Amino acid sequence: DYQAAFELGNLLVERGATEPAIHAYSLSRQHAPSGDGLIATLTHQIEALSHAGAAQVGPLRNPWLE
Repeated sequence: DYQAAFELGNLLVERGATEPAIHAYSLSRQHAPSGDGLIATLTHQIEALSHAGAAQVGPLRNPWLE
């Protein structure tokens, strides 16, 4: 479930766990429906985490809670 992996990524970012967050966001991106705009957002988040780490990058806005 890509939504669960997305939520896990956010939780891991909040806890400062960069590598596990990257893995969770990658799983979410991999299982997101093709054409979903979230894929680009996840790609950007993964790149930001890779460069700056979880301490400098906040969690993503959850599109399912709006």
